[in-house]
Amino acid sequence: MDQGAIAAGDGDPVGRDERDPSPLLQAAQDAVARNRHSADQGPDIARRALAMSLNELANLLGELGQRERALRAALEAVQLIRTLALRRPEVYRTDLAMSLNNVANRLSELGRREDALQAAREAVELYRQLAGARPQRFKADLAMSLNNLSTMLSDLGLREPALDSAHEATDLYRDLAMARAQDHLPDLAMSLYNLANRLGRLGHRELAWQGAQEAVEVCRGLAAQAPHWYRADLALALNNLSARLGQLAQHGPALAAAREAVAIARELAARQPLAHRPHLAGALSNLANRLAASGERRPALQAALEAVDLHRELAGRWPEAFRPDLGAWLNDLAVLFSEAGRREQAVQTAREAVDIRRELAARRPEAFGTDLAASLNNLAALLCDVERFDPALVAGREAVALYRQAAARWPEVHRGDLAGALNNLANLLSASNQLGPALASMQEAVEIYRELSTQRPEVFQPELAGALNNLAIRLGNLGRHDDARRAGQAAVDVYRDLATTQPGLHLPERATALTVLALHTRVVSGADQALPLVHEAIDVLRDAFIREPAAHAPRMSAMLSEYLELCRALERRPDSAWARPLLAYFGADA
Repeated sequence: MDQGAIAAGDGDPVGRDERDPSPLLQAAQDAVARNRHSADQGPDIARRALAMSLNELANLLGELGQRERALRAALEAVQLIRTLALRRPEVYRTDLAMSLNNVANRLSELGRREDALQAAREAVELYRQLAGARPQRFKADLAMSLNNLSTMLSDLGLREPALDSAHEATDLYRDLAMARAQDHLPDLAMSLYNLANRLGRLGHRELAWQGAQEAVEVCRGLAAQAPHWYRADLALALNNLSARLGQLAQHGPALAAAREAVAIARELAARQPLAHRPHLAGALSNLANRLAASGERRPALQAALEAVDLHRELAGRWPEAFRPDLGAWLNDLAVLFSEAGRREQAVQTAREAVDIRRELAARRPEAFGTDLAASLNNLAALLCDVERFDPALVAGREAVALYRQAAARWPEVHRGDLAGALNNLANLLSASNQLGPALASMQEAVEIYRELSTQRPEVFQPELAGALNNLAIRLGNLGRHDDARRAGQAAVDVYRDLATTQPGLHLPERATALTVLALHTRVVSGADQALPLVHEAIDVLRDAFIREPAAHAPRMSAMLSEYLELCRALERRPDSAWARPLLAYFGADA
């Protein structure tokens, strides 16, 4: 989740209200009707009451996924308050700022990103004016609105300004928490959660981990004092920490954090299922990803199946709120089915994800068009795995078209997605023996990643390296081994640079790139030039394989086979002392 649901310290437990939302919605609608009747002929205070009840209704409708109705209510609230604020700004500016924050969220949910950003910016400016005059009263509101603005900026790919807003919000909450810890520590935890996400989006993985770790420490302290209020916060913070650790390839600690989050969420869901089953589903999905990254595929699949079952139940009860999430979890489940060798189930699951997202995108293309593209991309790859190349190409091309359309409107957000879809399309075309078009698609992907990596190297250099490696493969398929070797060398050079700036990361990918380079080097320059590259590839992955053999066994097996083949071709004895501990895992000997 990009926007955490950590409590803002208002005394309510985090999460969905345990009561059935239907009576709550009816009560909110009744309040609007009563206040509308009073406001028709009443004083300003009656119109303010109507606006506030519309805001409450908008929030509840948004939580239930009824996004168009939520936006209509929020816009009416802003219109009412803006009229009042024009006459008496000193009285109603606070209400206008709050209403603008609310409408920004509603606009964002419908994919109206530019409008959402405009509303969020106006809210921040109002709160900044208010905090300038009365800092003790409005500093926390300014921090809250800055966090909201950070999310809106990030949604438009404006990642550096988003990070600046998140930093400012966190600094404000840190000052407030030092003065009144009990009131503002939950706010600080929420802001640290948001800051970690912003840092992660910019590739600042260590700093993102530090922010997520501090959020966990704050939530752990709060949960120790008041577990009823803050255990859910702790679970969400642990989930975020787990994801940050996963980005640092710290799979053991990431898995431990994910397991603790699931244990807490399961305990809470047992007591208050309506409030906490969504959190449990999210925690299980994250656990599945962490288990898969650790090579524990069967438990990963079990966790993913449980997450999907929970979301399917939630979507059956509240389809508007939970069908979008169901599409995402089905995507993840399809990948895990594939990795477990259950490829037909993978395709069937991926088709269901596409069907859900196509239905959503038909109604709200701005909000769900790129989600549909992601599911189509996934379905295309899985269809290719079962050699259904024609439908795979149809899905892959549709994904590229959707991302191209999104990238034309929001280049900062979706140019990278377009490059990824082109990379996938190149693989599909190559599998269909359309080698020329595959190369053209791959070259376009490389050019996009090259441009993006100059702007944000921390984020896109790994993607560029992977694309260059794929380009080398595509060139090799066309017999252009000199060009393939140059592209492969470029990929290896980027990965070697990353080893200095992001040590310990991208090890499997670097090992693969070295192996691909070795294959083309062997064709061009001979086995004696290829052997050191394979040796280096094995060394790159060696420690990670020893720590987590299940996660890296297929790749290590292929590299060892290539090493032994090169030794035979050169009539050299393998380095037994070096290779034997690795070969022993596979029951082989040097």
